[in-house]
Amino acid sequence: MEMQMGNAASLQDRWCRRYFLQRNMIMLRKKINAFMAYRVEKVLLLACAVIMTSIAGAQLRDTLFFTNGQILIGELRSMSLGKANFDADKLQVLSIKADRLKTIHASANIYRLETINREIFYTYLLPGEDGKVQIYAYDTTINISIEDISVLYPLKGKSASYWQGKASVGYSYTRSSQIGRFNSDYSVGYTTKKIELASSGSVIITQTDSSFEADNANASLIGSYLFDPVWDVNVFFNYQRNLEQGLARRYQEGSGVGLNFVSAAHVRAKGILGVVLSQEKNTEDVYTPTQVEIPLIFIFDFFKFSKPDLTVNMRQSFFVGITQWGRFRQEGQLDITYKIITDFSINVQLYDNYDNQPPGTNSAKLDYGIVFGLQYKFSR
Repeated sequence: MEMQMGNAASLQDRWCRRYFLQRNMIMLRKKINAFMAYRVEKVLLLACAVIMTSIAGAQLRDTLFFTNGQILIGELRSMSLGKANFDADKLQVLSIKADRLKTIHASANIYRLETINREIFYTYLLPGEDGKVQIYAYDTTINISIEDISVLYPLKGKSASYWQGKASVGYSYTRSSQIGRFNSDYSVGYTTKKIELASSGSVIITQTDSSFEADNANASLIGSYLFDPVWDVNVFFNYQRNLEQGLARRYQEGSGVGLNFVSAAHVRAKGILGVVLSQEKNTEDVYTPTQVEIPLIFIFDFFKFSKPDLTVNMRQSFFVGITQWGRFRQEGQLDITYKIITDFSINVQLYDNYDNQPPGTNSAKLDYGIVFGLQYKFSR
């Protein structure tokens, strides 16, 4: 009897151990399966992310379709008056004439597009008919000729903006007089949908054995708000120095209304009329009280992209004195740029300044000059 009870207890003990072992094995398998499912899910998600990134990257590349059947893939940087600036897959930046293009696909950015008919659109570029692109306008898509695009540039980032600029330097030295002259100028533009900011400046420095002085210097900042492609309002700040006319420094603050009266295939022209306040100090350290002047400013741009590749920029400003009645001033600048290789150009600048009542005693009423430099152009 005791032996039968011992055998029953041993059998029950083995059965319990077997039950708990099977239970633990089942739980272990469940954990392994859950872990493997988690790993597979992570791998699949990672693979999907990689595939989607690759697909998105491919979709964001811009494409130029040429009339001869060729295709170029990369990034459309800008278009200006008959020429496309295109980065071919980060290898080389090319300047391509619009008449060589059959159509364009560019959806990596929203573009600010201005036509020669003074229309402005904010749109993508989709392939269209031969020599045309499709753009979004008036809640639909329309076809426009590529050659009718006056200016196009991408609005990037959260601020949907675009900026570009250029800078040039030059130096000359005469051994007989032991005089060296350094000249430099720059211009930078920043554009959003409705606001344009433009800053420019130049300086001419004369170096001798005993001195190092800026003879002529200018700096300006102009902000414009666009009402439409024709009219805008402008606020500007200027700094000037001209020792030839006895001017140690002049500060100007003003505003005016701008009229973009020409926007043709290779020409753009704008006029500004407003009012400015001026504060002057001459080379004898005599300060002049704040003066009120009426400015009339003309800005003219000419572009020729076929050989020779030339750009001509002219600015003429006329100031009529109000508080200093009878005073008349004129400031002019002409820049001629000849492109030699990508982003590098030779620059020639001619300037003139006239003042019938110059700040300095016995100073010249007229000052003019010509400077040469090597120019570099950049954009984003």
